[in-house]
Amino acid sequence: MNHREHLRPNQKSNLAKDADNEDTIANFDFLSAIERSVKIIKEVGILALAAYLIFTLAPIVPKWAKNLADMSVTEVNVMGISAKLTETRDELAAVIKNAPPEKSTADSAVTPDRKMVFDAIQSIDSLIAQASTTKSAAQAAKPDNPTVKPPVIPATTRFWVFLGPTNGQSLPAKNFKTNKVPEIGQTIEAATEVYKRSSAPFKNNQDWILGDQTGVLKTGQRVVIRRLENIDSAQAGFKNLWAEVELVN
Repeated sequence: MNHREHLRPNQKSNLAKDADNEDTIANFDFLSAIERSVKIIKEVGILALAAYLIFTLAPIVPKWAKNLADMSVTEVNVMGISAKLTETRDELAAVIKNAPPEKSTADSAVTPDRKMVFDAIQSIDSLIAQASTTKSAAQAAKPDNPTVKPPVIPATTRFWVFLGPTNGQSLPAKNFKTNKVPEIGQTIEAATEVYKRSSAPFKNNQDWILGDQTGVLKTGQRVVIRRLENIDSAQAGFKNLWAEVELVN
């Protein structure tokens, strides 16, 4: 005979309630797990949105700069998302810095992913600079800060670029719009996107190492030649020509 048949009605009722409670607890645990999962998904989505906004909307500097006059230079609030610009920039720069050394004396073509990183860094730098200038100008207009001046932003910087292989006179590479070796002081125009480098290639033990990437020279931008250096090439009769240049505004 079934054990439940010996139970009195009130005992059977209690057992039924216990069973219902267990089912309720199980359902609650299941729903809690789902809720936690949804929350995690939402947080990931917010982070993804924040990254998207930083990369996509950062170039719209003038519209933001006005609203940043009374805010911290290193932070900006976009659609309720607080983005720490300096930290973001450092993380992007670390992607470049932590890349393995490039063993070569000739540069490679600019890759889309690397260009995207440099564009994002440039946009963040512009945003921080604009915010700093706007905030300083606002402070300078106040009676209690009559001598405050906006920071001076350097108009030009020097960097190294790969001109191409040369036999001493001709320059068959298509990085710049010239087919012969340029002279010091000459202005040349980029025919394609070219990496900016911290230095010309240098020797580390027996290996030639490319200088660190510092940015991307865009198609159509012009530079002035400040220094030329010929580096060994694997192509017989040729040298790899590098130039230290200065951007023309």
